[in-house]
Amino acid sequence: MQTILYFIEVSCPGGAQNVLLNILDGLNRSKYRPIVALLEKGWLEETLRSKGYEVIIVNSTNKSFDWRLIKDTCCHYPSWPGGLEKKFISCN
Repeated sequence: MQTILYFIEVSCPGGAQNVLLNILDGLNRSKYRPIVALLEKGWLEETLRSKGYEVIIVNSTNKSFDWRLIKDTCCHYPSWPGGLEKKFISCN
């Protein structure tokens, strides 16, 4: 099973959030394990959790996207299938 990590900045209802929900709903859950990383709690988090999706809230000081969030998130979850942190990033 492959893990797919999605990052999205805003948790209120909108076009990007609905597109993400459509993508997730179309995934074959026996082949893919989607995880959604959000910068804040809110509508999207509640909606995703109600549908059974794994959600993590990423700590960000300025509430905007920063590529370092990917490294921090992946290093925080080293047990993800496939060793994501070992294949693509250095957690040191």
